[in-house]
Amino acid sequence: MKSKQISEFKETEIGKIPTEWNIRKLEDILSGKLRHGIYKSKEYLDSKGVRILKMGLLDESDRIDHQNMERVLVSDSEIERFRICEGSVIFARTSMMTGGLGNCGIVLKHNDPIIFDGNLLCAEINTQLADPTYIFYYFKSKYGQNEIVRITGGTQSRNIAGSQLVNASVILPSKSEQIKLSKILFDFDSKIENIKNQNIILDQMAQAIFKSWFVDFDGVTEFEDSELGKIPKEWEVSNIGGKLEVILGGTPSRNNGSYWENGNIPWINSGKTNEFRIISPSELITEEGLKKSATRLIPKRTTVLAITGATLGQVSLLEIDSCANQSVIAIKGNDEIPSEYIYYYVKNVIKNIISSQTGGAQQHINRQNVYDANLLVPKKEVIKKYFKISKPILDIISDNCFQIQLLTKTRDILLPKLMSGEIRV
Repeated sequence: MKSKQISEFKETEIGKIPTEWNIRKLEDILSGKLRHGIYKSKEYLDSKGVRILKMGLLDESDRIDHQNMERVLVSDSEIERFRICEGSVIFARTSMMTGGLGNCGIVLKHNDPIIFDGNLLCAEINTQLADPTYIFYYFKSKYGQNEIVRITGGTQSRNIAGSQLVNASVILPSKSEQIKLSKILFDFDSKIENIKNQNIILDQMAQAIFKSWFVDFDGVTEFEDSELGKIPKEWEVSNIGGKLEVILGGTPSRNNGSYWENGNIPWINSGKTNEFRIISPSELITEEGLKKSATRLIPKRTTVLAITGATLGQVSLLEIDSCANQSVIAIKGNDEIPSEYIYYYVKNVIKNIISSQTGGAQQHINRQNVYDANLLVPKKEVIKKYFKISKPILDIISDNCFQIQLLTKTRDILLPKLMSGEIRV
């Protein structure tokens, strides 16, 4: 990518842009009217039906292809009316999703028909005037998001109408520059997606090895009875707390600024356990906050699980040294039982662990439930062989996660600079 400095800018309602660029309304660059999707109740779900894009999936991935979509029964006329085509830009109509009001996606090439539901809007771009991928990235940028806020009347708005969205202002470079600009960003996202897919495959591989060795006991010929049923001879059944350190997190007082201000120690809340791997903190605390609270510094490659609320039973793996709050329990590996075994073991038995949950409206388990849970302890030589195979796989996954983080950060830095003309291509 080559960049050059532009000396001539002009002021617009969106901000400074190169003098040769233009501002147009979204409705001016559409090939037709904005379309609302179709509402289909659960009774129409059918594996023989047509794929339907729902708002929740848009939140999971903004590159829309044959994702893990539900299928619904629809008529031929409904397919024709609500079908989304390659290059369509899809917008969320409500704020009831993580991405928020106006979150958008781009439809990639696909073969089978895909329709979209009523919580979404579909914009089909006039390709003589604009590049659809550029329009997608524009609305992912702060400029497009600021326009969503402007046309809906503020950040508290919960819905957006098609009649509002068409009035969003769009920065338009020349068509050729749009294509060059969007390709840079699209290539970043393609690289990120490829690495994520590689991680999924590697994780599935590691899980399959674990299942073969420690669930199905493939290749084992001699068994003995145990409280877990038949297990390989000379293996042991203990409990998690009897062999491993079980750590309950804590939260420094929010009333004491010295525990949080200018902190440099990572600290996570239970929401982080939803992540594939934990590579960044929720917040940072200070040394004083660490010393004067119940929280503990947990080493990377430690298994963590959420013990309460909406995240109850979620399991993840720390890839950074971090503290945690009181809704998180950490199970620390040691020389006898490494983290690579603990992680997949806990993921395999987590349903059994949370079966002891208590509570009324908000279910939860406690440290003792985890401490007392059964732990299958293989022979040392088996664990050593498994460690030699599994550790390199998990190391690659970890490296990939940090590479994704770097690529994402770089893309996010480039996005507003490309959209404003600060960097030209």
